[in-house]
Amino acid sequence: MTRREELRTGTTFAAIAAVLWGAYYYPKDHGRLPFQLYDAFLEVYAHVVCAIVFLIDASVRVFGHNIRGRYSMRIDPGCDAMTITLLYVAAVLATPARLSERAEGAVLGVLAIFGANVARLCVLYALGLYWPAAFEPMHVEWLPLALTGFAFVVFVWWTRQRATA
Repeated sequence: MTRREELRTGTTFAAIAAVLWGAYYYPKDHGRLPFQLYDAFLEVYAHVVCAIVFLIDASVRVFGHNIRGRYSMRIDPGCDAMTITLLYVAAVLATPARLSERAEGAVLGVLAIFGANVARLCVLYALGLYWPAAFEPMHVEWLPLALTGFAFVVFVWWTRQRATA
């Protein structure tokens, strides 16, 4: 890749990331469709996490974004790994490749990050239940770092797969 191509890719990445983050962080009016869709998205997260956490806590139930059982937690904005997901998507879309390859890479990566984030949320529930002192540092520091590293590994894997195809 030439210096000019690197600059174009970096600029494209920054522009796509800015647009995606702008759309995500744009204030959402509670009565409007974008907020309702986002609210439903967070509820999906809560239901998926609840279905898995049920294996260790049969008393667990979902109420909106809240997961309640022997431990309670709420899936709030920021718990959805969307900032990492949008950076991943921007990186894939900025990569010089056929549109079909970029679309496939974006979809597979988003699904992988979603799955990893569900696992992160399940781990947090288990920590809250069995090791509450570890919950906060894992929630704020270590698991977000691990999820970011995971997204990076998925991106590197995708670029390598594409290069060998």
